[in-house]
Amino acid sequence: MIVVSPALEEAIGLELLILFLVARRAYQMYMGVTYSAPRLYLVMVLYGFLLALTLGETYALFPWYATAADVAIVVATAWLFTAHAASTVVFETGPTGVRKYRLPISLVLVYIVLFAVRLAIEVVYFPSLITDGTAPAAGTISTVAFVALATVDALFAFSTGLLFGRGLGVVRAHDRLPAIPPPPTAPSWSQ
Repeated sequence: MIVVSPALEEAIGLELLILFLVARRAYQMYMGVTYSAPRLYLVMVLYGFLLALTLGETYALFPWYATAADVAIVVATAWLFTAHAASTVVFETGPTGVRKYRLPISLVLVYIVLFAVRLAIEVVYFPSLITDGTAPAAGTISTVAFVALATVDALFAFSTGLLFGRGLGVVRAHDRLPAIPPPPTAPSWSQ
């Protein structure tokens, strides 16, 4: 019988939740998803919360400015990527007047690759995160592993910035579209 610690359950749960969000959103972005500004903002808030949880796990290992650098990565990436996302998003209006948006496969693959690289580094250098759900204690990891952990956090910050930029770019592009005309009404025949 395998005994799973609560810390391991939490770590696996967090990784599975992030994996689910990344894969689901990537598929939706490529295939086309109904436009909803509140949903885009909610995904940004949720992803930001997941980043905060992840950075919180490693906060004790790094000086305060490492976390500040990760926040700066999010802000700079979002700022730089918003215009690109706005220029590449494609909107389609369905017969019922509902708009869907799609992004090119290259943008979708960026999210998946970033997540896979981040998770691979985490598994190689910090298997304790997977086996027992605990981060290494401060001063107990090698310099290479320390740099790898900082890279993992920076990649997640970069991915979060891309997600924020994508969301803001889609909203910006949608706001520039002409209004959807009302659906035609059936003529009323009077006798």
